[in-house]
Amino acid sequence: MLSELTQEVQKEAGERGVTLRAVYAPRTRRHMLTAHDLANGARKGSALPELLLPHADVLIEQRPALPEARVSLRRSGERVSALVPLDPLSETPPSAQALLAAVTLARPGERLLVRRASKVAQALWLRPERALLPAAHARLAQARAQAEAQGVEVDFL
Repeated sequence: MLSELTQEVQKEAGERGVTLRAVYAPRTRRHMLTAHDLANGARKGSALPELLLPHADVLIEQRPALPEARVSLRRSGERVSALVPLDPLSETPPSAQALLAAVTLARPGERLLVRRASKVAQALWLRPERALLPAAHARLAQARAQAEAQGVEVDFL
């Protein structure tokens, strides 16, 4: 179906004297995800897609063998990277430690679009009461409350 639409668009462009080349681009790439979300917002009739609000793309890179994680935050005209030391003896899982570090980099009122956060970190952020240990539960609940007080939203992609 997509190739039929592509051919139809190319034919119409050719009739108008416009040379057009269509190439498949997977929407898993960062800029394609943004274009995909904008197109969906327009299709749904959203007056202002959420992506036009202040946001930052967050990438969490954590390797099990390393005692640290790299947190990269990219917003319009700025990129911030931090190496976050992970405490393996902490009651908070290392992946959640990395996520908490990313949240501290947010500006008030900003929406964080987080990629590569572990399922554990996502689950604990969304529902801190799932933490098995009381200290982890308290730390996660406090971080989430602080983020909400500053108007920071965290969305997982």
